[in-house]
Amino acid sequence: MTAGEPTNGTGATDGTGATVRRPFEAGERAPDFVARGPSGQAARFYAHAGGRPTAVLFDSSTSGGQDPRIIDLAGRLAARTDMVLCLVAVDPSPECPVPVWADPDRAVGSAYGVTDGELTAVVLDPNLRVIGTVTGDDLADEVTALLEAAVHRDPPTTVTAQAPVLLLPGALPLQWCQRLIDVWHEAGGVDTGVERGGDEVLDDAYKRRRDHTVSDPELMRELSTVVGR
Repeated sequence: MTAGEPTNGTGATDGTGATVRRPFEAGERAPDFVARGPSGQAARFYAHAGGRPTAVLFDSSTSGGQDPRIIDLAGRLAARTDMVLCLVAVDPSPECPVPVWADPDRAVGSAYGVTDGELTAVVLDPNLRVIGTVTGDDLADEVTALLEAAVHRDPPTTVTAQAPVLLLPGALPLQWCQRLIDVWHEAGGVDTGVERGGDEVLDDAYKRRRDHTVSDPELMRELSTVVGR
């Protein structure tokens, strides 16, 4: 079994010098991995996931995926299309209600920054980016809520007058969004126009926007780190 190289940095080291990964933050891409899947054969995570909200459960106990919280979560999601899978450190219980993947040496759990011995759910959006990490007694409640918010579930609509922009939900944590809004209000913005004949002109009939260009080196460094991650 091999775990893909995580994208959340090298993390810290423990007293033995071994690398300890930090938990993934919202917006970071979940690493790929290869493990023995439900069929008993080696399978790649990315080949099965993607396109729908996903909960990756890590059970390093001796229950083999039979923790009551897993059973509770599976019951809540039985009528939904969300993907749920469980990585276990021992032989899976035949009564585990979700697909089970083997993680005997806990390499995948380590790559995801999961604390050994604690049932943990890492919830992903349809683009395989982390939207939250859940532990504790209310795991089923919290995972269900995150999965519900991970995708637009209303009927699709056709956008007929969309600006030429790429929409990337969840790229910045909410606290960062508020921080940038505060910067815009404090530093002010500049009216930007449209190009005509090689010149930029202001025309409210086509566009009304005030931009603030980030020039603070420290803010630029922090923002580049968040966006890059």
